[in-house]
Amino acid sequence: MCSRRMRRGPAVTTESHAPADGPRERVLFLPRVAWLVAMIAAGGTITWFSLTPSSQVPGPRVSDVLLHVTGYAVLACLAVCAQARPRPWWTVAAVTGWGVVLEVAQGIGGLRAFEAKDIAMDAVGAGVGAVLATAARRVR
Repeated sequence: MCSRRMRRGPAVTTESHAPADGPRERVLFLPRVAWLVAMIAAGGTITWFSLTPSSQVPGPRVSDVLLHVTGYAVLACLAVCAQARPRPWWTVAAVTGWGVVLEVAQGIGGLRAFEAKDIAMDAVGAGVGAVLATAARRVR
């Protein structure tokens, strides 16, 4: 007679019994959806400022390098906080890629000029933002 072993253990279900407001739903005391909305707003703001002729941008003149590093650091930080399972280096690549797209659009549009230095500063800012957000998420 052939004997078969039957596995005994907890039944597998498709329902999740985790609370709706579990550990992955909140990041740094805010719901992830708040980080997502802030990220979209920051991305839209960066896009608008990048594609608007510099003579029409309101406000005081600030260093171009400072604007790129700060803007992309904020965008990457918000993007890392919006993710359930953060992938900081993919985030840096995606945010920097968006900077490349905007620089190419500036070059094509003719209202502004393509500058490789801006892409480098976007990458630096994205890296700084991703590192800061990753560190902040680990502190808890």
